[in-house]
Amino acid sequence: LVTLDLYTRRAVATARKQGWEDFFWVSALAKGEPAHGYKALQTYSRLTIFCYEMAAMGYSRLRGWV
Repeated sequence: LVTLDLYTRRAVATARKQGWEDFFWVSALAKGEPAHGYKALQTYSRLTIFCYEMAAMGYSRLRGWV
């Protein structure tokens, strides 16, 4: 499993929920650039990505995805 550092927690939780066993993950740290359109707000900075991921993790738990 390869993911950006801020997405790792949710990606690993989702993989485990889907039944993945005995897997490894690598977190890549990347400065990146903001997306275009409405996604620009979500990817404006590492802080906004972090806030988005915390909200997404909470929502995923409510829905039973992780």
